[in-house]
Amino acid sequence: MLERLHSGPLEGPPVPDARGQQAADLRSRWSKICERFLPLAAPGTPWRYSRNLDEGVPRQGWKIHLSATILNACDMLEASAPILFDLGVAFKGPATLDELRKLNSGIWYGYSQVGKFITVYPKSTSQFIGLCHRLDRSCSEIGCGPSVPFDNRLRANSNVFYRYGIFNQQAGAAVTESIVSPSGECFEEDRYKPARAPSWERDPFETEAFYGRVRNREGSFLGRRYNIFRCLSQRGKGGVYDAIEMGIHPPRACVIKEGRKDGEVAWSGSDGFERTENEARILTHSLSQSGAVPSVYDTFAVGDSFFLVLEKLDGISLARLLTQKHVTIFMSDRLSICRELIDLVSAIHNSGIVWRDCTLSNVLIDKDGKLRALDFEGSCEIDKFDSFAWSTPDFSPPEIFSGFYTRPRGSNLPEDLFALGCCLYLIIEGRHPFPDRDFTLTPRMKQRVDRRVRSAILALLNNDPDRRPLSAEIRKTFT
Repeated sequence: MLERLHSGPLEGPPVPDARGQQAADLRSRWSKICERFLPLAAPGTPWRYSRNLDEGVPRQGWKIHLSATILNACDMLEASAPILFDLGVAFKGPATLDELRKLNSGIWYGYSQVGKFITVYPKSTSQFIGLCHRLDRSCSEIGCGPSVPFDNRLRANSNVFYRYGIFNQQAGAAVTESIVSPSGECFEEDRYKPARAPSWERDPFETEAFYGRVRNREGSFLGRRYNIFRCLSQRGKGGVYDAIEMGIHPPRACVIKEGRKDGEVAWSGSDGFERTENEARILTHSLSQSGAVPSVYDTFAVGDSFFLVLEKLDGISLARLLTQKHVTIFMSDRLSICRELIDLVSAIHNSGIVWRDCTLSNVLIDKDGKLRALDFEGSCEIDKFDSFAWSTPDFSPPEIFSGFYTRPRGSNLPEDLFALGCCLYLIIEGRHPFPDRDFTLTPRMKQRVDRRVRSAILALLNNDPDRRPLSAEIRKTFT
């Protein structure tokens, strides 16, 4: 395969400034809390347990999920664990805060795992009801976590979510399990469907449950103006949807990006809501005249989500184009694509923006044959260095992994230049320049291309950020 697909941008560790020290302190604090309240490790899983689930834990029933971010997880566990310990109730939580970040991303362990910070296994329905109220009160002042996608929420802004289901189920396991009725019938539990009480049970909070009302209210608002007919992607920070804008004549196709409050909170404190707002600002104020990006049709907030409505581009990504079977792309065409990609990146840089997610998957060839750039959530101004690492791992420069970010830099521009070098290498060679991210190896180019082209690409892949040439300089070589 030409491009090794990865789950998404790398939100790497920040530099050891105040934020970096906070991250280190929280990780250390989490380890100490886990030793006390989650003593049982489960190798091969992201979990630690308060006790063995085979000891006095029902097979199924009403279970509770407490939601938290990596920034308030320690406070949440310290507020809830003593209550559960005193009652002898079993529960589990992530082994590390980095595992919590992965759970909340919705990528590593599945979208249904988002927000499931602590899972509680009550012994009975009456205990479940009491625990929901006690945990809600004890955690109410700590701050919100991300919404659990398919669970019921106890009340507005509560960190307590619940559903009826299997108790001993691991993240990453099959999403369907069998719930057994009192008569012995088996019913499938699907964690990707909205939580519902089985026929022999009644939702104890049926008249109070808040989650459904919020979803209906937001859906009706969007439905009056936008007809969303397909979900393109879904993860913790938000979703991307195909839609039709209905309030104009004739109706037009569009793409809607959703950024959720408290979705995939990073060590910097930013969340999906903030990052989608940043993308809207970049596209509207900095890149709107560049011709390199889709047009922004609208922006608005509904509930805890920020929505960015974009022009729907008909086309195919470079990653998909270059990996199509039974299609031969001659070297002259590959070099032509390289030139156009360099022009695209130059247009972004000339607008004063560092893309920070330059990959073949984020470059679209539209119906007119023009290259267009996508995904600017992590973008920043060229002259304002952002110490928080943001890039797709296979296109990330070595300084992100080696700790180069410990030294202040004037610009993030070298990140884009390295990613551009990776893209050009992939277009020509059909493989990644640094297998397994071994930056000690010098990439070799097997394809027969002009030595100046070869030298230009290798210069972009230089381990020293200060020695990577600007995209405008590279363009002269390809001309």
